[in-house]
Amino acid sequence: MTRFHRSFVSQPRPLFELLQEAEPAAPTKGGELHRYDLATLRRIHDALGPLARRRVRLPVTFFVDKDLPDDAHVADEPGIEMLRALGEVPSTLAPREGKLWLGLARAQVLAGKYPGVFQFVYF
Repeated sequence: MTRFHRSFVSQPRPLFELLQEAEPAAPTKGGELHRYDLATLRRIHDALGPLARRRVRLPVTFFVDKDLPDDAHVADEPGIEMLRALGEVPSTLAPREGKLWLGLARAQVLAGKYPGVFQFVYF
């Protein structure tokens, strides 16, 4: 659990800023750098409209509650909008109380598909 907290990016960075860097990264709580894949950032940029590009901050956080260990949720509206724009969640899947719920396995697949774009918080 400590390793997860040390690798947590507490201040996600705007997508448009990350794209201006040759080696995009953000500091973690542990002082390391959370690196982003530039090709992945460009793919996200191309999927989003101009306003969403300015609103999305990365990494987007998936929250996993110990009482619901098989589920994860995103509680960030721009992050939800990004998932929709990428075609990763159906438009029929609506947030509940501001949270978009997915199965944990699905969230982990997305994290693998989009390197550096997601992080997980277990509580």
